Amino acid sequence: MDFTKYWNIFWTLTFALTSVVITIGNLITIVIFLKQKLRKRPHFLLISLAIADLMVGTFAVPLFIAVGIFTTKSLLILTFQCVDIFTGVLSTFTLASISLERMYAVLWPLRHRTLTSRFYTCVIGASKTN
Repeated sequence: MDFTKYWNIFWTLTFALTSVVITIGNLITIVIFLKQKLRKRPHFLLISLAIADLMVGTFAVPLFIAVGIFTTKSLLILTFQCVDIFTGVLSTFTLASISLERMYAVLWPLRHRTLTSRFYTCVIGASKTN
């Protein structure tokens, strides 16, 4: 009995379900933050994180599934590696930016209140260009 075929189907369905959950969850997060007037400057970093994670769910995970199915396509493998690295670094950098911004808010609360929208725009823009 060949278990490889059944395990491949199982893992493909598992990753597909994960991709759908990631995509829907982050879309709901973005809609809630934009509709509920939660547009304070620190919330823009959370929206940016939701967008980065949305890219993981819509691009990186489906490409991972495709690489698992079509293992001999070198262009597909290269595309997956580039997209996976880009979305992973983007998500990690955004998380680090949120952590540093929160640390700044806790350690220097009076200075934190004076941060301008330009600061948040630069942080979000820097994470998208890496």
